[in-house]
Amino acid sequence: MFSVQTSGIHRSAYNPAFGEGFEDAFRNVDVPSPTSIIDLGLEIGEKFPYENGIYQVVRVRGGGQKGDWVKLFFGGATRLGTVAAGIAATKAEIQSSFNLVAGDLVNPSKGIPSWAFITSGTGIGQRRRILANWDSADVAKPNIIRVADIHPSDVTYSAITSGDAFATLPVTGDGLSLILPWEVTKTAAAYDLPQGVLMGDVTDGQYGVICVAGPALAKCVGSTDALVAQQPIVISSTGGVAKGRVAAPGSATIAMQEAGAQVGYAFDAYSGAAGLRHVWVSGNFAM
Repeated sequence: MFSVQTSGIHRSAYNPAFGEGFEDAFRNVDVPSPTSIIDLGLEIGEKFPYENGIYQVVRVRGGGQKGDWVKLFFGGATRLGTVAAGIAATKAEIQSSFNLVAGDLVNPSKGIPSWAFITSGTGIGQRRRILANWDSADVAKPNIIRVADIHPSDVTYSAITSGDAFATLPVTGDGLSLILPWEVTKTAAAYDLPQGVLMGDVTDGQYGVICVAGPALAKCVGSTDALVAQQPIVISSTGGVAKGRVAAPGSATIAMQEAGAQVGYAFDAYSGAAGLRHVWVSGNFAM
C-alpha cells in the first residue's frame, strides 16, 4: 500500500523541520508557499497514510494551534453569495457578488480541484471546476471566476472559449457556492462537523497538516461534559475544542444530535479544562 514511508517521502519528512521524532509528525509545518509540500510529492488537499493515521495538507483560514479541531471553510461571506452583475457572463466566466483575492480559489498544485456550484436560479444544479479567479484579460479582477466542466492536464486559458463550461448560462442573482476541499478553519459551534485536527500551529492563510483519521493530540474539555475512556467525543461550542458526551441528555433532540455528531473517542477519562488529550479521530465527516 502507498504510504509516505514507502514512497520515499519519509526520508525528506524525517527531520525536525517537519516535527517527526517529537510527539507528532508534521507539527512544524506552517509554510506560506506550498512549494515545500509539493517538493515532497504531495498535493495540496491530498490525503495520505502515515504512522497508522490519515493526514491531509490544507490551507488554514483564521490560523490555528496544535490540536485545534478544524472544519471545511465554506458558507461564509467569501464563499457563498450570488452571481453578480458587472460583466457579461459567458459560459466559462461568471462574477461573484462577494469579494475574492486573485488566485485564491486555485489549488497551487492543481491535483485537488475547487468547485463552483449554482445553488438556485436559472443555472441551478450545475457544478464546475474552478480554473482561475481573475479575468482572462485583467488579473486585477479577482471576482471573475473561470470554470470548466473538465480539467485535462494540458488545459490552457484558451478554454474560456470552449464548451467545457456551463450548459445553461447562470444569470445575475443565481445562488453561488464555492467549495475548496483543501481549505479549513477552526470549528466554531457545538456539533460542527470537522475535517480533522491540526498537527501544529499554523498562521492564517498558510499551509499545514491535519490528522483526518487516527490517533492524535487534540483539544478537548471535560469540565462540563467529561471525557470517558474509550467513549465518543463531539465538538463543543468552544472554537477548535471537542468534549465528552452529555451524560444525561434531557431530551431526545440532544441525544440524537450527539449520536449523529461523534468525531472520535477518548483514550483516557478527563474532567478538566480545555487542553491536549490523546484521542482517536474518526474521520467520519472528512471530505
